Amino acid sequence: MLRLTFALLALAGVVVCCVAAAIAFGGPAELPPMQSVSDPLKSVDFSDLPPIRRFSARDGVQLAYRAYGETNSGGKGSVILVQGSSSRSDSIHPLAKGFAQAGYVAYALDVRGHGVSGEKGQIAYIGQLEDDLEDFLHALRPLGKKSLVGFSAGGGFALRFAADARRNVFDNYLLLAPFLSQDATTYRPASGGWASAGIPRILGLIVLNRIGISSFNFLPVTAFALRPESRNILTPR
Repeated sequence: MLRLTFALLALAGVVVCCVAAAIAFGGPAELPPMQSVSDPLKSVDFSDLPPIRRFSARDGVQLAYRAYGETNSGGKGSVILVQGSSSRSDSIHPLAKGFAQAGYVAYALDVRGHGVSGEKGQIAYIGQLEDDLEDFLHALRPLGKKSLVGFSAGGGFALRFAADARRNVFDNYLLLAPFLSQDATTYRPASGGWASAGIPRILGLIVLNRIGISSFNFLPVTAFALRPESRNILTPR
C-alpha cells in the first residue's frame, strides 16, 4: 500500500511538472512580420476614416465601431463587417466605404479584444462575441435587410454565428477568405506563416481550467506576424 501511495504521488508530481513546463515554456513562437499583410494598407487613404463610436454590451463594456453611409436610405440594407485576427475596424475601411458608396449602410466593428474594444486579446467566456454582436444589433437597429460580412477569422466567426440559434437576425452571410478550421483543405501550416499557436500552453491551461484554476489565463497563446509596433498577442479566457 505504501509503494502504491508513493507511486501515485510520483505520478502526480510528474503530471504537475509537465503541466507547469507546458505553461511556462510552451507559448507561441515569435514570427517575422509578413509584408503581404502590412504593405497593402500603406496605399490606403484613411483621410475619410469615420470616427470611433461606441455601444454598450450586456456586461457594461463599451465596444467600438465605425459607421459608413448613414445618409443612405437603408433601402439596400445594412452591412456589418468583422475584421480578421489581430486586426481592427480601420483595416476594412476600403471595403466598408465601398458598401456605403453602393448604397448600403455599413458598420465596421472593433471586435472585443481588438482595437479599442475591451481588454486587449480578452473575452470572458466562449460565446461572448456572439452576445456582443446581438447587443450591437439591439443598440443600433440597422435598417433594412442585414448582412454579416467577415474576413479571414471574421469569416470563421460569421460562419459560427450562422450556425447559432440567432442566425435569423441576419438575412445574408458573406465569408471572405474565411478561416474554417485547422483541418480544412484550405488551411496551410501556421496559417501560411501568419499565426503561431502555443499548443503545449493551451493544453496546460485547459487542464488547469478544468480543475478551476484560471490564474494563468492572461498568458499569450497565439502570436501573429506583425511589425513590432503593431504586435497583438491574443489570449483566450
